[in-house]
Amino acid sequence: MKKKILSLLAAFFMLFGTSAMAQVDSTLEGDVNGDGVVDIADITAVIAIIKQNAEANPTYYWYVGTAKLTSDNEVESNGTKISSASEITNPLVLESDEFVYFYYPKVFGKATLTQSGLAAAGKDVATLTGVSLTNYYGWRFPKGNKNGIINIKF
Repeated sequence: MKKKILSLLAAFFMLFGTSAMAQVDSTLEGDVNGDGVVDIADITAVIAIIKQNAEANPTYYWYVGTAKLTSDNEVESNGTKISSASEITNPLVLESDEFVYFYYPKVFGKATLTQSGLAAAGKDVATLTGVSLTNYYGWRFPKGNKNGIINIKF
């Protein structure tokens, strides 16, 4: 009887030991896609994750000021970083009697700019010489418009 209990106990521990071994986490550091190998496929998976996160949290820029910006790079280096059109100050208050420029991302669509309920006076920046914008729309408000209030509607 004592032999049977010891045999059953030994069998139980052997079975338990095998079961515990099967449950050991054998993930490999750097194995992003879980295929058991760290290789170029893991780098591709990391790039896909980065791209997905970037698309979920896009970065845009907008600018208002007296400098005539002529390229996307200038808008991005001088502008304010935002993630949606609702982050653009609205209404704009023109703080200079000089030309005031307003740039915003094209992905927001063509804005309707009004002042006192009428179309805002000014000129599309794309019609100015020396301006080459791909990702931004721009508007130049006329001189002598200090404290003018411009409403923006996308």
